[in-house]
Amino acid sequence: MPNVPAGVASSRSEKNDDVCFGARRVGRRMVLEPCGEVSQGEATRRCCADSDGLGERSHLLNPEIDLETHILDVVNMMKWQELRDVVLVGHSYGGMVASGVAERMEKSIASIVMLDAFFPADGQRLVDLLPAPQREAITKAAQDGATALPPMPAATVNLNDNDRVWFNAKATPQPIKSVLQPSKLTGARDRIAKRTYIRALDYPSVSFDAGISEARKKEWRIMEIAGGHIVMLDEPAQLTEMLVQLA
Repeated sequence: MPNVPAGVASSRSEKNDDVCFGARRVGRRMVLEPCGEVSQGEATRRCCADSDGLGERSHLLNPEIDLETHILDVVNMMKWQELRDVVLVGHSYGGMVASGVAERMEKSIASIVMLDAFFPADGQRLVDLLPAPQREAITKAAQDGATALPPMPAATVNLNDNDRVWFNAKATPQPIKSVLQPSKLTGARDRIAKRTYIRALDYPSVSFDAGISEARKKEWRIMEIAGGHIVMLDEPAQLTEMLVQLA
């Protein structure tokens, strides 16, 4: 499974935008730093939704962290910072998180972006969306008592050569319950006015091909971007331009 997931961008007023990203296994601020500020209008603030047990919060890793934990990390950030007109961005596993956040914060979200992300239906777990060999390996690990999944090497997500050593040094384990907990969805994600799925062209993935296919069926806007799965590092300028367009 890939390494970096969820995010939020929000606007408090017509010309003041808060841009907020979350991540999985690698600290979100660090991975997204190359993208710089996503500006639209006079002032922009980029925020990060910290996920318990991951990246800079890896010291909080424990066996009870699940998908719901990470959904609440984003939901509470939006509530406490009083964010509205949000552009919610879910990358990779973050598609699971963003789908759950939409259920709680639908009225605060102006646009949702799935960036090379898992695209669950109600009741689906992330593990259900993986190819059989990966699904079976994770299921067995859980049965054997594993509480976290090891980080994936940068090479497996086709990250550019210059960033691989850095990425591997920052990657942290993924709480196993987060990929085993079913999504609880009523369709809020698909009721949001602006809906976009962005696919990374240089990362072959059955799971994300299925995600974009489902998004297309639901009449989401479809976009593509060059680069491997960690497009925030591979193509930061192009990704920034896209997110500005979608805000």
